[in-house]
Formats: sequence, structure tokens, C-alpha cells
Amino acid sequence: MSGSSLLLVFSLVFFISGTLVLSQTYEMKRSVHRDLLMNYSKEIRPVVNQKSTIEVNITLILNALKNFDEKEGVIHTVFGLALKWRDELIRWNPIDYDGTPSVTLPKSKVWVPSLYLTNSASNFQIDLGDDNTQTVRYSSRGTAFYTNGIITSSTCSPDVTFYPFDTHDCNIEFTGLVGAQEVTFRLEENISMDDLDSNSVWEIEAVSVKNEFRRGTNFVGVQLKIARRPTFFIINILAPIVFLAFVNLLVFAIPFESGERISFAVTIFLSFAVFLTLVTDKMPQTSLTVSLFSIYLILILTYSSLIMLCLVFILQLYHTENPESA
Repeated sequence: MSGSSLLLVFSLVFFISGTLVLSQTYEMKRSVHRDLLMNYSKEIRPVVNQKSTIEVNITLILNALKNFDEKEGVIHTVFGLALKWRDELIRWNPIDYDGTPSVTLPKSKVWVPSLYLTNSASNFQIDLGDDNTQTVRYSSRGTAFYTNGIITSSTCSPDVTFYPFDTHDCNIEFTGLVGAQEVTFRLEENISMDDLDSNSVWEIEAVSVKNEFRRGTNFVGVQLKIARRPTFFIINILAPIVFLAFVNLLVFAIPFESGERISFAVTIFLSFAVFLTLVTDKMPQTSLTVSLFSIYLILILTYSSLIMLCLVFILQLYHTENPESA
């Protein structure tokens, strides 16, 4: 037999062998799926003893702080979510299925815990993805893994006392809306921020986790401490106001004969009024906390008004004593 013929035979043998292995693997996977989902109901908690509790471990990865709307009191965040629990009804012996260590099953056909955002500003139920496209991975011992990305919009009361150097504590709280005797959630203490996208307005100073029980229900949450990046406000608002307050004093250095004292003082006064409007538009409409910066602007506005009154009084005296200059 020639070398080329021998090579052709070996190639044919390898092709047939590979096809058979692939076919056996596919058939074995199909057999596992069929056997595991037989008599399985996703509407019932997957425990043999229905008095038992399912423990769900939650791992969160903070991907982005999209926005914090101070006026509405809403914080928008993006998380990577990983759920892990034990499914007592989806277990098998790998030896019986050609050593298959794990399988992936459609989310639409298996039980998956539901998550709700207790302080939601929009959708109360967390969207865990489309049932027709998402899958759950199971190990042979029944450990289930599910991963997805979630976007949360939760309420957060702003504290603008030290605006624009303000910090805010925002809670993002989850629950399952079932009794703790049925399903309990435990949030992992370490929340990764390795892939966190920076926000141009806010930075995250600290992240903490809480796991607690209230009224027989399990609640888990993330507390974010966020701080404003003040550079923009210092350059565009705070610095001009401080300079205007200093320049306002120079009105007394303008000679009486020029007749420009009143017009100069009115211009400065209107400038303060414009900045007060800008700051008011950017801060939330709330009376729970009052910004010290707003109080400072009101004092500056009052100080500018008093300067105008003093100018009017001084000019009146000057022209009374020097009527020829009128």
C-alpha cells in the first residue's frame, strides 16, 4: 500500500472515530437533560423536604455608577450578579453519563430565585434576563450557578449641606419576598470594583454589605458612600463668586465724580443673583437639608444690597454738601 493510500485510510479512521465520540457526547448530554428534567417543576422549590430552607449566595460586582439624580433622589447603578444555590432534584452520578461533570439547562425550565429591590424607584422586580435565552449551570452534586448583569434604580435621600463638597449614603436593598424559612439570601462581603467605570461627577468612597432579617423576611443590601467631584463647581461657580465678593468692595474706591458707583454696584448685585439661580437649579428641591453654600450666597446677596444702600446714602450726602457737582 502506498504512502498516500495509507494516509487516506488513517484520515478516514480518525474522522469516523471523531464522529462517533461527538455523537456519543451529544447523546449523553441529551440523556442527562431528559432524565434530569423528567417530572421536574420549576414552580416548586427544588428540595425533597419542603420544610427545608434553600440558601442562595449572592455575589455582586459593581460595574458602574451611572448617575445620581439629586433632584429626584434616585441613584442608578450597574452590577454583575452571580447566584449560587443547591438544587436537590438536579443531581446525577457522572459515571452513569460517561463522566459528565456539569450540564447547562435553560432558565425557562428550572427553578431560579426571584429578587426584588425594596427601595426601587422604577421596577420593583429585578430583571434576571430572558428565560428563553439565559441558562443555569449545574454540577453533578446539584450546585446551581446563574450569572447575569442587572441595572438598579433605587431611592436615595440627598444631603446637600456641604454642597459642592457633599457626600451621600445610598442603600441598595434586595429581598426575595418570601419567608426566611423557605429561601434565605446571603450577600458576599467582598464586592469587587476592579471593573468599575469612573463617573465624571461622582466617586465611590466606600462600599459596605448588610445581611439581616426583619419581620421574618431576609434582606440583603449594599451601602454606597459617594462623594461629588468638586473641581468643576470650584472653577465655574465658587471661584467667580469669591472674586466678585472681593471686587464688590472696590466700589468705594471709584471717585464720586465718575458717576459709576451705582451702576458698578448694581452689576455686581445682578451677577450674584445669576449665580444664585444657577446653584438653585443644580441642587435638589428639598427643605430637609439646606446647603451652607446657598446660605453663603444669600449672605453675599444681602451684603451686596447693603453696599448699594450705603452708596445711595453716601451719594445723597455728597451731592447735598456739594450741590454744584450735581
